[in-house]
Amino acid sequence: MAISNARRWYRRLLVDPSVSMTALGGEAGLDRSHVRRRLRLAMLAPDLVASIVSGRQDGSLTIDGLTKAPLPLDWREQRRLFAASKA
Repeated sequence: MAISNARRWYRRLLVDPSVSMTALGGEAGLDRSHVRRRLRLAMLAPDLVASIVSGRQDGSLTIDGLTKAPLPLDWREQRRLFAASKA
């Protein structure tokens, strides 16, 4: 659900740059910082998303791990960090 929300928010921001993270959070009943942290999930490598959706993700691939640590934009680096490509 977190990834789905992040992708939806990201699309909204692309379509309408006047939309703020505060507004997105207000619509979802969340604060701006929560939206900001979760928004990075929209940049997650497709194979990592697939492993999460199928429930085959590595134990290091958690919502806390994805939102609290910096998430590199480079998908190879994401795979290295979360070791989910083994799944």
